[in-house]
Amino acid sequence: MKNIAFCGQMSYFQVCIPRQMSGFKIFEVNVNFEPGDPTRFYPCLELNEKEKIDYWVFFRGEFVPQEVLQQISGKKINISTEPLGREDIQKMYLGQNKPFFLEHFKQFDYFTHYDFTEINDLKIQGFNVDCDFPLPVDIDTYQPVNLKKIWDVIFMGRGTTRRLCLMNPIKKDFEVLHVDNGMYGEEAVRAYNMSKIGLNLNVAGFKQNQHRVFNMMACGLPIISDKMSHVNWLKEDDVKYFEFLEPMEAYDLYKKVGEMLDDHALPLKMRGQISRRIAVTQFNASKNWVHLIEKVEMKK
Repeated sequence: MKNIAFCGQMSYFQVCIPRQMSGFKIFEVNVNFEPGDPTRFYPCLELNEKEKIDYWVFFRGEFVPQEVLQQISGKKINISTEPLGREDIQKMYLGQNKPFFLEHFKQFDYFTHYDFTEINDLKIQGFNVDCDFPLPVDIDTYQPVNLKKIWDVIFMGRGTTRRLCLMNPIKKDFEVLHVDNGMYGEEAVRAYNMSKIGLNLNVAGFKQNQHRVFNMMACGLPIISDKMSHVNWLKEDDVKYFEFLEPMEAYDLYKKVGEMLDDHALPLKMRGQISRRIAVTQFNASKNWVHLIEKVEMKK
C-alpha cells in the first residue's frame, strides 16, 4: 500500500480526488488562497513527519514554497491547471517571472499540464512538461441523482461581463441557475441534478479545456458550451449529443436552449446518459491517477 497526498485549495480541486484508489491510501491537505503566505503549506511538513508519503500531488505547484518542496520526502508532482490565455499565467510562463518559475518547477519530479494543446508552447519557453493530464472527476460523488428538475439551465462560474451578457436573454424566458461562487461537493451535485442542461462559458475570448464540463457530464447533464480547445475525448458517433457553439452569441445560446428542451429526436435523457458514460470511461479519477503514477514511475 502506497501513500499519496493531494495538496491544494480543496474547494476547487476536491472534485478531482477519488474516494478510493486501488493500492493507495489517500491524504488531503487543504490550503487557503493566500499566495503571499508560505505558511499555508506548512501542514505538508506536518504530514511529512507523521506519514511516509510516497507521492505528493500539488494542484498549482507554482504556489508551493521551495522551502516546503526541499523538506518533504517522496516524489513531487506538479499539476498545472490554468490556461495560458490568462494574463496572470502569461506573466508566469512568458513574462518577467519566467526565470524564477523555470527554476522553481525543477523542484518537481513530474510536471503535467491539463491541456495538451498548450504543451508545445510551454516546451518552447523551456518548461519541461512530462505529459498532459486532463483533470479527472470523482465519479462516485459526482453522479446522477434522481431529483426533480427545477432549472432549465445551470452555470457555475464567475459572472464576468461576457458571461452575463450571454446569459441575460435566457434568464428572461427560461429558469436559469447561475452560481457565481461558493458551491462545491454534494451541494454542487444536488444543483446539477436539479437542472436539465449544463452550460459552459469561457471567462474570456480564448478557448479552454474547462473542468466544469466534465463535472457536469459526470452528473449526467447534457452540455451546451463555448467551443473548447479540443474534444479528443469525443468519438465521432457521440459528437451529435453535445452542442459546442463558435462563436457563442446570446441569440444562438437562447435558440439552442429552446431547441434542446424540445428536441424529441435527441432527448435530454439520452444526451445525459452519453455524458455520464464518457465521464466514467474518460475522466474516472480512481483510474486516471493510478495511470499517472505509473507514468511517474516509468520516467527515467
